[in-house]
Amino acid sequence: MSSPWFVVKYMPDLYRREPRNVGVVLLDHGEGWARFFGQDSVSGDLNDKLACQLVPEIRTYRAWVHYFMHHATEGSWQTVLDSLSRRRAFDNFYVEEGGTYEREFDDPRSVLEDLFQSLVGDHPRLPGQAASRDLKSLVKEVFKAANIEKRIERLPAFPVEVSGTRKHVQTTVQFDYRYTNGATTIMERVPLSMSKRQVNVQTVNELLYRIENVIRRYDVDRFVAMYHVPDSAPEEAREFIEPQLKLLETYSDLLDVGDVPEAASNLRQRLSMRR
Repeated sequence: MSSPWFVVKYMPDLYRREPRNVGVVLLDHGEGWARFFGQDSVSGDLNDKLACQLVPEIRTYRAWVHYFMHHATEGSWQTVLDSLSRRRAFDNFYVEEGGTYEREFDDPRSVLEDLFQSLVGDHPRLPGQAASRDLKSLVKEVFKAANIEKRIERLPAFPVEVSGTRKHVQTTVQFDYRYTNGATTIMERVPLSMSKRQVNVQTVNELLYRIENVIRRYDVDRFVAMYHVPDSAPEEAREFIEPQLKLLETYSDLLDVGDVPEAASNLRQRLSMRR
């Protein structure tokens, strides 16, 4: 069953219209949770010194946070939506509908934290500077957009034998996801560093080792390596990421999940799914 979430935005200059995400609200059948920039994740207390780095008018911000928190947690969030919809012009603070989540698969509080870290974060960002979503969140969005989220098997494990010059040892290799639709597809998130070449080398080599051990012993039809290189990545970072991507292509289909709708469409095609 799906439940909605919302993004609270702050627009410091109504003429320039460059909003910043400052909070996330999550609803679940009469219950609600909210998290705002500058709030302690446990106590909910607002740190004025931190908050004012993003919203200089701290008294106004504190009042808005109290307003949003009250209606989110008291089951009256529709009051906020109705009130804001009647205003003739933008306030500095406003709300946008974000989407929905599947409540039977996730704990609401963990979902709220994931959304907050993806869309807001604990550190201030300059106007126009987008929050970078983590790879796990992007992949989850791609699965949902491709309409396969409920059919994905998490953390499939494969027993293998490591044969050395001295002895043979039984062990297990594991991947992030498996999808079976007549054929078996193994999918793996591949986090790439924008500043540490050796980290990427180790990440890719370790994945190739696991793939090689599995394809020798199991009927796996396809591997998909899911990654994302932000548009803001410097050119030198792209230059030392490219060789690692070419290595991955020896065994895997590459899927950049930065553009969620496009990645979902590409994934469906690779899984031989109908549109």
